[in-house]
Order: sequence, then structure tokens, then C-alpha cells
Amino acid sequence: KNYYGNDSPHLIENYISCGKVSEQLASYDEAEKFYSRALELHLSSAGENLKAAQIYKRLAFLQFDAHKNEKALGFADKALEICSKVSHKAGEDKQCADCLEIFARKAREEKRYEEALEDVEKMLALKLARFGESHHECAIAYILVGRAKQKVQQYDQALAAYRKANVILSRVIPDDHYGM
Repeated sequence: KNYYGNDSPHLIENYISCGKVSEQLASYDEAEKFYSRALELHLSSAGENLKAAQIYKRLAFLQFDAHKNEKALGFADKALEICSKVSHKAGEDKQCADCLEIFARKAREEKRYEEALEDVEKMLALKLARFGESHHECAIAYILVGRAKQKVQQYDQALAAYRKANVILSRVIPDDHYGM
């Protein structure tokens, strides 16, 4: 393997970094080119593994932010497919959880609230298993569950989810944090 050739991990990471910066600049087409090139290089050198799933996930979030929902779902499907194939190690559940969040967003946009609720509840379970009850990722997941429960008129359960998020956030965000 030529370490500094086209399959160099450094080159792939650099393309990902360029994609992230382009995304922050709202240059979605440019970001897509960088992520796609990183994915192409990675797949040719390492195949479908967790890193490939991460790049597919970045492409999915990018497409969702650019309002290209069908493309986003295709990338999220591929990321989730890869995650389900690889053995369960640290990080994989987060990738699956993030893909489920994309599916939930799409379902919520299409007013398929029961489906969105199902996806965010699965996402919460994965995040709880990975991070434990006291992590800010779980707080965000509880907020999303609360919103989904609200949409299906399960108000008591929505309030309970929001309260769990508040408890976690009050532990992990300092009292002097702006906006608290």
C-alpha cells in the first residue's frame, strides 16, 4: 500500500475536513464533492466498514440540510446497512442512532408522526446503551422523543421525556452557561 497515494488515510481525512468546512459555509455542493471523494477513496482502499458508514452519514445529513431528502435517505440507508453488518463495537451504535434521526426527521416532515416516534425511540435506546443516562447526547434524544410524543398527542409522556432531558442538561451544562 502506498501510504501517501490516493488511498492515504490522511488524504481521506483531509477531504472529510474540507467537506465539514464547506458545510459550515453552506456550500453544500462543494461539501458533497469532498465527502464523495473521501468515500470513493475509502471504499477503494478499505471497503465498507464503520468509517464508510460515517462518511455516508455525513452525506445524509448534508443532503437533508440542503433539502434533498430522497438523496439523504439513500445515504442514511446505506450507512445503516453497513452498521448492521459490522460487529458491535464502540461508535457503531452512534452511527445507527444518527441514521435513525435522519429517518425520523423525514417522517416528521411528511407528518408520519408514529413512524418518527418509533425511530426516535430506537435512537434513544441506542444512545442510552452507548452513553448511559447522563450524557448530553441522551438529553437531545429525550428532547426529540418529547417532540414526537407531543405530535402523537401523548402529552404526559412528552412532558416526562422533556423533564429527563432537563435533568441531564442541568448536570452537564454549567450554571454560568449562556442562556441557562
